[in-house]
Amino acid sequence: FHPDFIQHQSLQTAIKNYSFFTYTVSEALHISAQEEHYIIEIFQKIEKEYAHIDLHTQDIILAHIELLLKYCNRFYQRQFITRKAVHTDILSQMEYLLNGYFDHSKTLQQGLPTVEYCADKLHLSANYLSDLLRSLTGQNAQQHIHNKLIEKAKEKLRTTDVSVSTIAYELGFEQPQSLNRLFKKKTAITPLEFRKLYRN
Repeated sequence: FHPDFIQHQSLQTAIKNYSFFTYTVSEALHISAQEEHYIIEIFQKIEKEYAHIDLHTQDIILAHIELLLKYCNRFYQRQFITRKAVHTDILSQMEYLLNGYFDHSKTLQQGLPTVEYCADKLHLSANYLSDLLRSLTGQNAQQHIHNKLIEKAKEKLRTTDVSVSTIAYELGFEQPQSLNRLFKKKTAITPLEFRKLYRN
């Protein structure tokens, strides 16, 4: 449908919340025969509505489109669960990827790892990776990256005497304050407080 069809309608705002629009072709929706029936039924109703245009046609078609999107959302969420074995492997690959990124000091050349970097290395779109991880762990890709950053920062704080600023730069932060803020947000204490607690 033409973008003008949803202009100034509630769907114009709501449609931005459906992250599957940015999934790649390889991240197709796998649906059962019953689910396919639901989808076809919605299209048939839209087709019938389109054949008899009146003052209510746009509202009714928009309602069907929104219903279609909600079903797609449900089916993708179901897919993340039913294809869990495949997706759990991706979780392991994400962990391996992040460990390799930090262990090989890529942060010094490339900075902090991004969701886009991880998704590209795993041959997924950024939104699909985030949605998949959220379905498995309750946390999106950015949160996984942050958790790994904190894990690596804690390791350096416990095992070295280098300054917090040096640790921040080694992990890819442009400013040491960024590490301090993230660390405190995740642990409720500063990196220096963590180091003192560990060593006392």
